[in-house]
Amino acid sequence: MKDKEGQIIDYLSGALSPEECKIVEEAIARDPEMKTLLSEYRSLDGAMLEMPHERPSAGLQNRFDAFLESQTTEEAQVISMPKKSYRILGYAASIAVLVTVGVLFGLNYAKSDIISHKDSELVSIREKLNMLKDEESVSSRIQAVNVAYDLKEVDPEVVDALLKFMKEDESANVRLAAVEALIDLGAIVKVKDDMLERLKVEEDAFVKIALIQGLAELKEERAGSVLDNIIEDEMSPVYIKDEAHKAKHKLNQI
Repeated sequence: MKDKEGQIIDYLSGALSPEECKIVEEAIARDPEMKTLLSEYRSLDGAMLEMPHERPSAGLQNRFDAFLESQTTEEAQVISMPKKSYRILGYAASIAVLVTVGVLFGLNYAKSDIISHKDSELVSIREKLNMLKDEESVSSRIQAVNVAYDLKEVDPEVVDALLKFMKEDESANVRLAAVEALIDLGAIVKVKDDMLERLKVEEDAFVKIALIQGLAELKEERAGSVLDNIIEDEMSPVYIKDEAHKAKHKLNQI
């Protein structure tokens, strides 16, 4: 069987049949490592699409072109690779661009003026969040969500911003990041109320699973009826029903 990373790459690149997609989605739901890989590759794809058009210097570009050419030559000398493997090389080349050229996140975050160590000391968490919450870039909005992990104590304004991300952001990746940050803040009544309501309407499978697991972790007993609805819904995927069953079992032990 293809390794986990290969499965994720094929899944994201649209190379799988509907049946194969379902198998991979079920595997992702069960395997935290695959879930992490999916999030990382989704973020990479989104960031690549959002990369500004600024170009590196001619010298740097020439050095990088030479590097790619040498790598391609070496690969050709070692083995003739199947067609699907070129997608893996494509991702590897993308990562090489990030590391070698330093363009992608350097340009995005330099514009936000919040990534340097100096800025992280000078700018408050609220200010960071407010600077990035309305950015068009998905990676910037995820960065806004992640500043919540710097909280020493719960801040109502930050909590409200995270809840807004969870309920309204068009990106499933941003909503997922917001759910995880909210769970990390602990059992706050308003958070549990809004997570419970979001679970009823959330359509993305991975965000839905995060909400189910989060409500169980936060010991929200009121989630029982919503979990029952998910379990009884004939349209619910099996792997989501499984998560609902696990959550109900965990809540019943409280």
